[in-house]
Amino acid sequence: MRSLEDQVNEIFQRLAKKGWEELMACHGIVMLGDDMRSELLREANIDWSQPGFEDFSRDGKRAIEPCRPAQSALFHAVASPQVTSYRNKNGIEVKLSAFPTFEEICVIENYVYGIDPPSLQELRVKAKNFPLAVTVFASEYRPALTTVHQKHADKCFSRVGISRVGNSQAHYLDEARGYLPFDDDDIYKTRVLPTYYSAYIAVKVLGDASNFGPMRIKEKTDKEKGDNNREFWVPLHKLFSGKECIRHVDLQVKLSATHINEKIRKAHLALAGLGYDTGWHEPHISDEPFVIKKGIAELELFENGGEGLLMPVVHQSLVEEAIYDNKILTYITPAGKKPFRSSVNIEPKSTGARYAPEYVHARHQLIDSKIIDLNDAPKVAERVQQGNYKAVHYVDYTGDGCIEVECPALAFYLPEVKPGYSMVSAVDFFPLVKQYDLVNWWTQAVPQKLIDNIWPENPGLPLSLADSRYPANLSLTTTKLDITDENSPKKIFDLSDDTISTVIGSFNSCAGELTKIEPLKTIRMSTLPDGASGIYAPGWDVSIDRTEEIDKNDDGVNFSSGTTYFNNYGLGSPFPEDAMLCAALSSFWPAAAPDITRSFAPGNYASATPLPDDILGMEGGNSWNGIPAPKIIGEGTAEFLNIEYGDFIGPAKENKFDYSKITRITLEEYTASTLVMARVYGALDALTTAQKKIWTVFSFKRSKLSDTERQSAELSAGISLSSDYTYRFEMFKHTGVIQNPNNFRTKLVHFDKIEVLYADPQTVLRKSESGWKPYRY
Repeated sequence: MRSLEDQVNEIFQRLAKKGWEELMACHGIVMLGDDMRSELLREANIDWSQPGFEDFSRDGKRAIEPCRPAQSALFHAVASPQVTSYRNKNGIEVKLSAFPTFEEICVIENYVYGIDPPSLQELRVKAKNFPLAVTVFASEYRPALTTVHQKHADKCFSRVGISRVGNSQAHYLDEARGYLPFDDDDIYKTRVLPTYYSAYIAVKVLGDASNFGPMRIKEKTDKEKGDNNREFWVPLHKLFSGKECIRHVDLQVKLSATHINEKIRKAHLALAGLGYDTGWHEPHISDEPFVIKKGIAELELFENGGEGLLMPVVHQSLVEEAIYDNKILTYITPAGKKPFRSSVNIEPKSTGARYAPEYVHARHQLIDSKIIDLNDAPKVAERVQQGNYKAVHYVDYTGDGCIEVECPALAFYLPEVKPGYSMVSAVDFFPLVKQYDLVNWWTQAVPQKLIDNIWPENPGLPLSLADSRYPANLSLTTTKLDITDENSPKKIFDLSDDTISTVIGSFNSCAGELTKIEPLKTIRMSTLPDGASGIYAPGWDVSIDRTEEIDKNDDGVNFSSGTTYFNNYGLGSPFPEDAMLCAALSSFWPAAAPDITRSFAPGNYASATPLPDDILGMEGGNSWNGIPAPKIIGEGTAEFLNIEYGDFIGPAKENKFDYSKITRITLEEYTASTLVMARVYGALDALTTAQKKIWTVFSFKRSKLSDTERQSAELSAGISLSSDYTYRFEMFKHTGVIQNPNNFRTKLVHFDKIEVLYADPQTVLRKSESGWKPYRY
């Protein structure tokens, strides 16, 4: 294996003449000197005014500060998405013409830890004699604003990583040092999104905001203990193969990945337990595709083997017909079981835990080897409830599993090994809207009067997955994942390990002073849990199950309480079945999920974050998801799709989602839409859920300054609206909803008049007979 110094020198040779030699010279660092090691270790002259260095740690004095990436100017330069240029001696900003690859960044990070490696004994002292273990983490180097402490750019870690499926290969954005799902060559393609995993020696300590976090530390409440009484595994020292990682030790570090998708099997077990014969039983339901272990994700290891990218496998489409014994796999739908809308609904346990997919697709019937779409016939929900027909199963290649690490040289000294929990999750239709940004907006910017007016009390705040305190999937065993040939049901994850999804810093990383925090220059996806949705009903990225409430060995006196844990199998089968329903119920969904409530005839839900007219296809062309847009068909009558006929399976199967329309929505647009919608409800005296749901958002779009109607409204009210975030609404109170006698797919919605409103985050102008009435907030 080549030395780290040789590898780093090779990287320098490639980048030096691409602007990097000049960039490092701005900080008094010679990139191509004779004695590279000494040059990188000597105290430099860091210029924090250089572009991208505004949020570099003020404790950083050298190109490399041994074992401290965030205080190493070289690592910051190559890893930070903020560093894209430098300012030359003439004060002119010059763009860098090349950027490091993901693996090159990791090599330089390894050199930070290996340039002056500690001994194992020194690491024990550094850990203050707290317990140590070899542990797998997903990680990202982030600008200051999104770090745990929000003081300076730093590494953020979690023992949970979220990769995402797609129908197009991943594409590394070297300037952003990350990935996005956009495929500019095909609007109907979304790229898979990988997660970076690596191994560390970690220390087990109680939560501590002054040391490592976690992000948004939880205080003690009447219902749960605070994080200062929870145990966290915290990164102490990165592990990689070779003699340069730990002094006196020759390491061989190997990562491996195993995943499983058992949603179809769980559905059959659950329906059998409810008394329905689906036509399949053991041992068949333990075969593929009832249980999928291949084709989910593969680990692409880097040269040293101790780190790599978990890359979801690209499939032709997001969902495919399940094939068993060379035939399309079907199941006998339960007769008489009430569906949810038109999906087979498997209710949760009394605790709310999901032991099987909440929704199972049932609208494609197989007759004589031909798939019949029940959406083409009247009363689809009634047909699903009648049941007793063969419905086609679909697979989606999401799943969950573990990232394991082997390090034989440390097996005696550190025998405890903690795997990472890997989620290969559904497509994120809002990749530019991260959940932690939504949480920050909610807690810091939303006026208190609107807090209760946007989302219902249950489920409440728009929390991220990092705010959950549950262990990873406790049903995963070495036998289930085929990790060992032995017949051992050993659990992969520990039921007491309830901080696994938190986002933390490294040990002693939260010290230091506040730097200058600048807007993000480049955009990339996050693969850590603070960028994913939390646990709602049942969830978009992950679901929850619960162990048995009473132990099998219970003596009748001692009660054994169950443990709630994350899982994949509680989500929809396939995931678009769940995604469509969650999107249609968006007023109940405090997460960055597309609100398509107004695409359907009004019912029990109101729009919370309406999508603009052009995305829904109301201005000509198709909608982003294939669902037809509502339309006015006569005086006081509008036509809407019946929600029972809303279906994401067809677009997912046939690659007809138009990602160019939906995935470019920014955080600013998303939160502005949410805020102005709440303001409009306030102007209409609709503050409760019951009051809001009688109002239908028929039209919603951005308003331009050139809009003559808007100009007239502003002049009439004597108020100028926001130049950036003003929207035009057309809303009506529906007076009746009936089935369309001429189209079984749609419903007719009657109303008296359409209300026209203009709204920005602080003002609503409502049109009346006497002019435009202003509502100021």
